[in-house]
Amino acid sequence: MIYLESDSLSARWNLALEYYLATEKKINDTIVFLWRTSPTVVIGRFQNALEELDRQYTEEKGICIARRMSGGGTIYNDEGGLMFTYIVPEAKQEIDFRSFINPVIAALGEMGISAEASGRNDIMVDGKKVSGNAQYKTGGMTVHHGTLMFDVDIGEVLRATTPKPYKITSKSIQSVRERVTNIREHLPAGCDMTRDQFRDRLAASLAGDCSRLMLTEADYDAVDRILAEHFTRNVWEAQPRFSLEKVLHLPGGHMEFSLETRQNVILEARVHGDFFGSAEPDEICALLQNVPLETEAIAAALAPLEGRLMGITPAQIAAGLTE
Repeated sequence: MIYLESDSLSARWNLALEYYLATEKKINDTIVFLWRTSPTVVIGRFQNALEELDRQYTEEKGICIARRMSGGGTIYNDEGGLMFTYIVPEAKQEIDFRSFINPVIAALGEMGISAEASGRNDIMVDGKKVSGNAQYKTGGMTVHHGTLMFDVDIGEVLRATTPKPYKITSKSIQSVRERVTNIREHLPAGCDMTRDQFRDRLAASLAGDCSRLMLTEADYDAVDRILAEHFTRNVWEAQPRFSLEKVLHLPGGHMEFSLETRQNVILEARVHGDFFGSAEPDEICALLQNVPLETEAIAAALAPLEGRLMGITPAQIAAGLTE
């Protein structure tokens, strides 16, 4: 077993490092990797970000959004938490969470915290979630990663990962919103530790005195390349196909839109309502076709409607469709 610790607070960079170690470095031994992040929401490979997140809030707060290579649901973490990763050379294709969750549960037990596995991929303390886990297979390697909420801002967990009330239907997987708690709140009476002390105790339990992996300049260059190739793309531009229905209550009346989108681009649109104007619904919908689901892009596409809808401007429609 080999131990690795990252100084980077970029979830995207650390996800790229995981992928590099699994696909290119390919050390023939188990790697235990501990890392942390700045305030970040990480969504699963198959998820629709609009179903999972409050986009306006995350952008206003500067919360990073990252999409990982594994499936599963949405997690939030910040500098008060910790991420752990196992990278294991193995041929089996079955997803197996317990082999990786159980050592973490044992480590928590050594700290006096009674934890247990629950559902497919969670670790619970007193019936509340402290860890979510995900896993993927690539080229004969298993990458298992999980979050540990040690002293995370739980208010941000709820605000960042609660989307506005869109009416959305999609094949993507919605996160199950469960009650969560911080590990620090469950330390034994009279015992306190910092997040760094928690990391050190966890590392000692999971990796013991095994050798430490030191990255070279060539490794860093390779990770930066993978970061650019796979993890820097705007998550809103990599959306699965989904249907979005919005009712806009505007000064000139209400407009009800049904949009079919893929990769954040409007493929088809339908509109009806009690508005007045010289523009036919088919014309409005045609202007929206193949337009990015972004405020400025929609406003520009609908510019020919300026003055043609009573009490309604293209800017108001654009804001309503993207808020």
